[in-house]
Amino acid sequence: MQARTAGDLIVRLRSRYAGGGDAAADERAFQWHMLDQATSPFFLAAPGINCMLGPLDAQAKVRAGAAGTVPMAWCPGTQQPSFA
Repeated sequence: MQARTAGDLIVRLRSRYAGGGDAAADERAFQWHMLDQATSPFFLAAPGINCMLGPLDAQAKVRAGAAGTVPMAWCPGTQQPSFA
């Protein structure tokens, strides 16, 4: 058995949706709406499972604060702000 090629797909599409013969040579003769109707069921939404995988008691990770940064007001040699 030989493998199918892209050319085989084109020949099959033309014979099915363009009527074959001379009509296949004209792009406007291709019946795109029939191809759409034939293939649209394959692109509909499918039912799925809506659940969370993993342990339910898992806690969110705590973000680490910014390391190595010091506000300018607290740098040595500067005046500390007054919060009065």
